[in-house]
Amino acid sequence: MTNLMRLADEPGVLELAVLIADAWQGRRLGRELFAHSMTLARSTGHHTLCVSVLSSSRPLVSAIGREVPAMATAHQGTISEIRIPLDDAAPANQLM
Repeated sequence: MTNLMRLADEPGVLELAVLIADAWQGRRLGRELFAHSMTLARSTGHHTLCVSVLSSSRPLVSAIGREVPAMATAHQGTISEIRIPLDDAAPANQLM
């Protein structure tokens, strides 16, 4: 499941939420949904994706960082907020 939600107090920014059932993990589905979300966000005129993850989820943060080196990460307690500038991010077709 993927959800993109506009942030009312930040025009041009979308919050991305992705949920992959355990049975579907490890099949590149998350990567495909992430790439599709980037394409959709760009096509609707947004400039940034915002993703909140558990700070302990280092493999996920590392995977996003490999795909989008220009990301910015801020840590608040157990949550890491990742901001992905869409102008500088790799084109979605390069994420596959």
